[in-house]
Amino acid sequence: MNPHLVKELFYAVPYSLGRRLAFIPFRYRLGERFVWHRGRLARYCSASSLLELQNDVQGVLSRTVCDIFNCSKFYRQTWKGQYSGFTNLDWNAWKALPLVSKSDLRGIELSDWGNISLARFPVNTGGTSGEPLSFYHVADVFAKEWAHMLYIWERVGYQLGDCKLTFRGKDLAGRAIRYNAVHNEYLVNPYVTFEKQAAAISKIVHRISFIHGYPSQIFEFVSKAEKEAPRLVDQLKANLKGILFGSEFPAPQYREPIERVLQVPTISWYGHSEFCILAYETEPFVYRPMYSYGFAEAVKTNDHTEAYELVGTSYDNLASPFVRYRTGDSIVPEFEGNLIKSFQIHEGRIGECVTDHYGTRVSLTALIFGRHHKIFDIARFVQVQQTKPGDISLWVTLPNDIRMSEDEVRSQMDLTNLKFNISVLIRSEPYRTSAGKTPLLVPNKASVTS
Repeated sequence: MNPHLVKELFYAVPYSLGRRLAFIPFRYRLGERFVWHRGRLARYCSASSLLELQNDVQGVLSRTVCDIFNCSKFYRQTWKGQYSGFTNLDWNAWKALPLVSKSDLRGIELSDWGNISLARFPVNTGGTSGEPLSFYHVADVFAKEWAHMLYIWERVGYQLGDCKLTFRGKDLAGRAIRYNAVHNEYLVNPYVTFEKQAAAISKIVHRISFIHGYPSQIFEFVSKAEKEAPRLVDQLKANLKGILFGSEFPAPQYREPIERVLQVPTISWYGHSEFCILAYETEPFVYRPMYSYGFAEAVKTNDHTEAYELVGTSYDNLASPFVRYRTGDSIVPEFEGNLIKSFQIHEGRIGECVTDHYGTRVSLTALIFGRHHKIFDIARFVQVQQTKPGDISLWVTLPNDIRMSEDEVRSQMDLTNLKFNISVLIRSEPYRTSAGKTPLLVPNKASVTS
């Protein structure tokens, strides 16, 4: 059946029925593989320490690599002379296997990459870097995904049947909101006015237990609601249990106002489309890898610094295996034995850096959020575009009722000791991707009318 038709059928299911369907346990929705993954997750969570997990993780990696060696022409060639099979993984032997990047995998015939006789479906991702990659996920990937995502959400009180208000990049063809029975959620259209959003949400606000989605979109809604619809904020807070930040890093300038206004627990998690690594917050901006999901490791970027890159290996995807896959994220790890106990994201994706006149890479997190910019008391968003090394443009989105010149905006920003030529562009709306995200880094080719 046409996937678009299936989606439309679920959109046609009314809330009165969807809220009942939402109580069906996931073990019935996703079958035995969901139960199996929940079991492995429970076993890993009950371990007294990461050191206790090492033997189990070693065994999983040994079996995974053996299976991949047998089914993947690409990895057999890549590991030539470096892998002779190990039944009990030796960490030194593991670290001898080469790292693999997205650019290494692009252009490989999928039949050479993995076992394409498995039940699978195609995926294409550009990720934050914008570098596309096509690959396969095995059919039961969502059993693993939901087994772990529910555990993360449960940490802030989520229960089966809770209804969400979800902010993603969904264009709902003019509708302000639309009910989605698959996830028992009301999707919010970011492309209509706040007035339309507020009017529609006010009619269903008593049903909402959680807010879920892009931190930038949630921030924009909450900021406007605080000023323009305080009664809606009070109605929302009456039943709200928590906020689930997904798909974007919850930058402090987004997160803190949201938490201040709504006064409920929040949680974010680290994941990516390749499904190698999943990690959840144990405290704000500190992430714990879930070794029942995939293998996360920290690899030094060079011998002369303490900088580490996050690298991942998927256990379950033999259709398009990822082994020692470079995520492009710079992290600050805390180790326990050979495993990462937790990590903080140091720079974000490599693509979220700009290069100054001297070739030094400067993270946007440090450039935008690591300095005291008074403009944050006024601006809705601040984004950065780099046209060439040493030249950046700050795209500043102001509220519609604020009029400021470029020089006035510049005076409200701390731009001292930066080795850039800096221009300021004032906008009425931020740059958004086709998926509706509001990235810190604006693509070089984006025009001022984007």
